[in-house]
Amino acid sequence: MSNVTEVNRARQELQQRYALLPAPDQEILQLMSIIFSPVAKKQLRQCMDTYWRQHKPSSSLTNDAFNQTLNRLTTQELMVTASGYGPQCHPLMMEILTREAVRLGQFEAMVAVVEQVLPIPISQWRGSQRLFQNQGQLLRELRIGLYRCDWAYMERQLDDYYDNISFIPTTSMSTAQVFNLVCNNPFDRDWFVTLKADPDLYQAALASLSSYALINLTPAEEIFALLDGECRDPTRSLSVQVQEIWIHHLLVRGQLTQAATAIDQLAEQDPEASLLLQGWLACLRGDYPQTIALDTLALKQRR
Repeated sequence: MSNVTEVNRARQELQQRYALLPAPDQEILQLMSIIFSPVAKKQLRQCMDTYWRQHKPSSSLTNDAFNQTLNRLTTQELMVTASGYGPQCHPLMMEILTREAVRLGQFEAMVAVVEQVLPIPISQWRGSQRLFQNQGQLLRELRIGLYRCDWAYMERQLDDYYDNISFIPTTSMSTAQVFNLVCNNPFDRDWFVTLKADPDLYQAALASLSSYALINLTPAEEIFALLDGECRDPTRSLSVQVQEIWIHHLLVRGQLTQAATAIDQLAEQDPEASLLLQGWLACLRGDYPQTIALDTLALKQRR
């Protein structure tokens, strides 16, 4: 059995357990998904008490009942706890739970609570700059921006993260990484197309997911179907990057006739890219002299 199949089966089992939970338990998991990183039980309790008090007073739990709920969610593997860290929702359920909060109209209320109880420190000297202490905090805010379809917000978080002179990141982070982390866990077409609220964000995310599938040769039929449909739609205005990635997919899939048509259409917008793609197409057709001639011409134009 492939790893992808095992992951999908495990996620399906977790979803089935989640569906049987009472509403307060589901809300705990949804809020934990927005927190994203492991959180101390005391802070989680503060978050839930604040949320329930402000929005659903009847859902509040006693301390004993709350602890019993966390133990039950851990037993069901919907919540996991790493040694030395607090609990967090299962990684395979992270985005499903956040999308559920969005669907139910609870996302913004939960975000407000998380920002209130677990705030990111603000610089006293550099206006509203946030002082991120770790990558988990950054990912929390980038995910919030993505679910809001607010690319400008996401870029501000990255700027603050890398401008913080008191914290030196050990690993880099980009919007492309966030797209793949969030949108592919799992890919949900119905939710993904809601990103069209910000067309630039939508196209960047689509390009990122499509490129990742191509580079890593991972199964991505749903993503390609969406990409293919967008690029074949004459009413859509797509970036050169998205069109190039689509043509790459067509070439790799052996759809050479469609690729040739798409390359001709791209030539008006990006002649150099079109020449390189024509060279690739000629190579796949076995016309190596034509490949060399086209690539040489493209290199001359680049100079």
